[in-house]
Amino acid sequence: MNQRQVSSQATLNYRLRSQNGGVCLDLWENNPDAAPGNASFRFFVTYELESADDAQAILERYLMENDVHQAVPSQSKTAIPIHLRTLVGSSTAG
Repeated sequence: MNQRQVSSQATLNYRLRSQNGGVCLDLWENNPDAAPGNASFRFFVTYELESADDAQAILERYLMENDVHQAVPSQSKTAIPIHLRTLVGSSTAG
């Protein structure tokens, strides 16, 4: 479990990609304070999953457990759209 709580002002970026026999969910949080030449994100993690429903559950759990209220999908043309059904503290997505 994540011991570090991120700010509710943080924005999570995500991308869902097809993979043989399943999907990959990439999650990352940008680091606006990164110096030139350093990583432009606070973290980047990839989950290899069986289905988009599994990815949906991980994404929504991350948002809830880390009090993140914004999630931005990748603009990559190879990414699969994913719909946020719920966001913490909101009755509608988005």
